Order: sequence, then structure tokens, then C-alpha cells
Amino acid sequence: MVSERLLHDFLGLNDYSSPLYGRIYEEVEVKPFTRELSREFLRRGFEKLT
Repeated sequence: MVSERLLHDFLGLNDYSSPLYGRIYEEVEVKPFTRELSREFLRRGFEKLT
């Protein structure tokens, strides 16, 4: 998948000079939020700002 490759390149997981090289990592796949869940997520987040 293109996005996985992009993330690996960005983090430098295969780059010896990267601080993350050789470290164990876990990938978590998150499905897109529904419109209602997106609103609830933002509402709760903004509540924490005040």
C-alpha cells in the first residue's frame, strides 16, 4: 500500500541513520469516522480546551 510505504519512508524505519531504525513498532489501522462520530470527536476535544 502506498500510504504504508510513505509512512515508513517518513519515519525512516529502514534508514540506518534514523533514531527509529531497528526499533519495534506496531501499526494500528483506524477506519474512517462517520460524520456523526467526527462531530462528537471534535466536540469532546474542544470541550477539553476550555
